[in-house]
This record gives sequence, C-alpha cells and structure tokens, in this order.
Amino acid sequence: MERYVSPKVQQIVFYSNKWPNTKLKLWDVQTGKCYRTVEGHGQSGHTDSVLSLAISNLGWTLHSGSGDMTIKVWNLGTQQCQQTLQGHSDSVTCLALYNTSKGKKMLVSGSRDRTVQ
Repeated sequence: MERYVSPKVQQIVFYSNKWPNTKLKLWDVQTGKCYRTVEGHGQSGHTDSVLSLAISNLGWTLHSGSGDMTIKVWNLGTQQCQQTLQGHSDSVTCLALYNTSKGKKMLVSGSRDRTVQ
C-alpha cells in the first residue's frame, strides 16, 4: 500500500497498486475513519498498476498516474473517470498539482520516459 496526504483537506489516500485489483481508500485524518473506497476503477480505469496520485485542494478530484502511460482524472463524488490524459511513452511515476501566479491550477507529471509534462 502506498499513501498520499492531502495537506489542505486533511485526508489520506491509501492505494494498492497491484493491478487489476487496484483499490483506493480515502481516510479522514481527524476522525481516523475511511469514508470512501474505490475499487478496480471500472471499465474506464487504468490497464496497469497505479504508481502516483495527486488530489485537489478541495478533495473532489483525484489524479492517478499509471504504468499504462496515462493519467486519469477522477471525480471522487461519482467515482467516475472524467478524463484520460496521454502523452508519456513510459510509466507515469509522479504527479503534482499547484496554483500558478495567475490563479490557474496546473498538473505536472513525471515519467520513466525521463520527461516532465
């Protein structure tokens, strides 16, 4: 199990990256309780192991990077994939969200293909 801590929302995401049994668990830091489990990611999910995560400041959008060379954008309220981002030629190993000086949100990805996008 891997974990990602969301600094502003006070939640932790644990995930098992053993495809095809990928499972995400979201935990509330203050109560210590799991409040959402997303299993397998359905038909629109990754076709390889999840290797990286980034969660929005508001906690409703999760980005997952995978060995299938894609990034999935998930709506955690509906547990549905909203978008698939492509462009890397190898596994997506790291993701980061940040706000630009102009107030726009940016997603940065790193890959085993030695590129940052």
